[in-house]
Amino acid sequence: MGLFLVTSAFHDRNPSEVAVAITEYLGECEVSCGEVGRGEEVDDHRDAFVFPVTERWTVVVWPADLLGRETKAAAAMSASLAALASTIHIYDSEYWGHVLLESGEVLDRFASCAHSSAVVPAGAGEGRMKWGGNPNAIAARLDVPADAIRATLLLRRRGRSTPMTSSR
Repeated sequence: MGLFLVTSAFHDRNPSEVAVAITEYLGECEVSCGEVGRGEEVDDHRDAFVFPVTERWTVVVWPADLLGRETKAAAAMSASLAALASTIHIYDSEYWGHVLLESGEVLDRFASCAHSSAVVPAGAGEGRMKWGGNPNAIAARLDVPADAIRATLLLRRRGRSTPMTSSR
């Protein structure tokens, strides 16, 4: 069995703010939630984990069962927190995807297999372009060199990875 991972990070928001946003979002979805106490058993298919701030980002590791719905959750929380958010998923160690959001609006999206119908339905050429990623846009928003981002946006093609060369 491969790796299934769903995680989001919220910029300049503390863990308490993020936990409240999770509670509000899940409440809107009619899912009850509460804080897991010390020593209580956790279930990675049910529980979200909120970590302390690291380099101005509060990270949430979502339940694996949220895979495929993490962008909607991150967008709702990004909007309610008026925050920059980055959400990433890894699907069965086969591909990964990233969406950068600000105040609930998608700024950029990338999937390592944007050419695959697993990400974008067949015949949706325009949709495939939307998942191509734009390292320059991400870098500009995060105030980092574009080459640092470009090196991570690798498309899987015929069993190997190819770096992005987008100049958008």
